[in-house]
Amino acid sequence: MTQGEREKVCPNCGTALREFQKSGLLGCAQCYHVFEEEVLKVVRRVQGKTRHVEKRESAEEIKEQLYLKRKVLQDRFREALNEEKETEAIELETEIEQLDSTLEGKKQSPSEEKKERFDREDVT
Repeated sequence: MTQGEREKVCPNCGTALREFQKSGLLGCAQCYHVFEEEVLKVVRRVQGKTRHVEKRESAEEIKEQLYLKRKVLQDRFREALNEEKETEAIELETEIEQLDSTLEGKKQSPSEEKKERFDREDVT
């Protein structure tokens, strides 16, 4: 820095550019505006970008989560059937059918499972 140049300093907290360059720390929220150009250079160097890009789940991760949710719902559905909670079983059945329409492939629907269960009970 030449004698005629003044060091950039945050008017809010007094943090000097030299301090930021040495420590990598800013003193307050206003520092981000005062040292914007310098902060962006550091972010570009470290991250390669200056815009935040969300991590997105892959289609496989989403599908796996849906299958896990279906399994939980299926277990709850069976439990409702065992306890003869018809209203809850019907609600769960509807939720499972909606989930099935989202997933690829055809699984046995809850109504088919319910029919099989009641058919087995009639036999015994």
